[in-house]
Amino acid sequence: MAEWWQRLFDRSYVEIYRFTDDRVERELEFLKDVLDLRPGLRLLDVCCGFGRHAVPLARMGLTVTGVDLSAAQLRQARRRARTAGVEVEWVRADARRFTSRAGRFDRVINLFTSFGYFSEEKEDLKMLSRMTRALKRGGLLCLDTMNRDFLVRHFQPTIVTSFAAGHVIDRNRLDHASGRCVAEREICREGKTRKQQFSVRLYTARELILMAGACGLEVVELHGSLDKQPLSFDTPRIVLIARKR
Repeated sequence: MAEWWQRLFDRSYVEIYRFTDDRVERELEFLKDVLDLRPGLRLLDVCCGFGRHAVPLARMGLTVTGVDLSAAQLRQARRRARTAGVEVEWVRADARRFTSRAGRFDRVINLFTSFGYFSEEKEDLKMLSRMTRALKRGGLLCLDTMNRDFLVRHFQPTIVTSFAAGHVIDRNRLDHASGRCVAEREICREGKTRKQQFSVRLYTARELILMAGACGLEVVELHGSLDKQPLSFDTPRIVLIARKR
């Protein structure tokens, strides 16, 4: 899986996952609230993708650095920033190895399940450790990923998603030995079909709390969505807010 990001986060990604302006605005309001965002703060967006949060956060007056491994996503992020007339520092790097900015950032965000793709749990821990290292003491981190308890309770072996140019079929299975959801994806576009395979490690809130503690973070809030739903078996996300000790 050395180059999973090239296969998964290509141009189809943005088409499949519809990030409407209303949705982004709601997520930004949530971030402003739980992270006490204000102009002048330095914020690191880890796995920033095409900049759907980084660009509007820069427009709010924050000093933003976006890190991602996908060159295609970063090209789009740069275009979005130019169109918006804002400055964002874009860095192409592996989140497990981004080490040059120790203690520089007031806030770190990692959103929309970009946590859990690596083959070993220790690699996820390394990624979280790097994010913590980038924070100043007392700085806040927001980690947003899938809720294992929800996914197991509401498991769907087949999911079909339509988008403008076609549709996607995900055939899913749970690997109980590894704690991962394994997906075989068919992207059907304009009469052509392309296949991908990927997997994501699923975490419970308790596991994430323990990982955060091992990295020097104190969890201060838990939510079940990016609109402050209480975490439960019926909320699809785990949104963890933690402070660096």
